[in-house]
Amino acid sequence: MSESFFVVYNANGIILRNGLCGDEDVPLQAKEGETVVVAEEGIKSATHYMEGGTPMEKTPLPHVVAGNQITGLPIPCTALATFNGTYYEITDGVITLDTDEPGDYEFYITAVEHIAQFATITIL
Repeated sequence: MSESFFVVYNANGIILRNGLCGDEDVPLQAKEGETVVVAEEGIKSATHYMEGGTPMEKTPLPHVVAGNQITGLPIPCTALATFNGTYYEITDGVITLDTDEPGDYEFYITAVEHIAQFATITIL
């Protein structure tokens, strides 16, 4: 029996899972609303996304931290405020932190085409 490396992804190109299985079982790996393809080993969600059935390498997440803002973010993206556990959908490429309380405020930022990254706003 021959095995194939498969990648399962959603309509947004986000890789949901991957692995090895028998060739005849590849079509069984996708659930409703998902797509499965045979791909080269090493394709994974941390470093790749899917575009038109083709694995694409993610690029570094563009951003600039200045004062109480993180700017230049891809649109759209998602930010997890690690200090309070709240998720934010970023639709304008900017995170603005409205606080005068000193501290380091960390955000975990994700976007389909980019490598997820932490960014920290420091309030003095």
